[in-house]
Amino acid sequence: MRVKSQSLVLTALILLAPGGAWAQSGELEPPAVVTPPSLVLVAPRPAMITNPRWGQPPRLIYPEAALSGNVEGAVVMACRVRGDGRFQDCEVVSETPSGYGFAAAAMEGSRTARVHPRTVDGLAVDARATWTARFRLPSPMPGPQ
Repeated sequence: MRVKSQSLVLTALILLAPGGAWAQSGELEPPAVVTPPSLVLVAPRPAMITNPRWGQPPRLIYPEAALSGNVEGAVVMACRVRGDGRFQDCEVVSETPSGYGFAAAAMEGSRTARVHPRTVDGLAVDARATWTARFRLPSPMPGPQ
């Protein structure tokens, strides 16, 4: 197909040359020299990527067992961030200390969170995110002096 299109171009160039395809003497003119266009390689521009960031952090409810035991804790979660900014398929990576309900509270909190999703060239795409829910006891209120 490429050879055919080049011969058509060559024929058109010969017919359109000054004096036409036949010289004044009636002889066929030598074919015109056609050079193919040179290729210019353009490096693709790098993709513009933004990583997920909090839109609305999770609302964490302090576990009653930990509150009454005066215990602080942390849970590391790994979740898929959907294109609409919601978490899905969350898993508890670690819970410290265990047995006080921190993992369940973090899992529940993940349902309330919203995240600005990862984007590639302005389009939202699914991604994985790891985040830590920290449970800290409120500071005691200073009494009257």
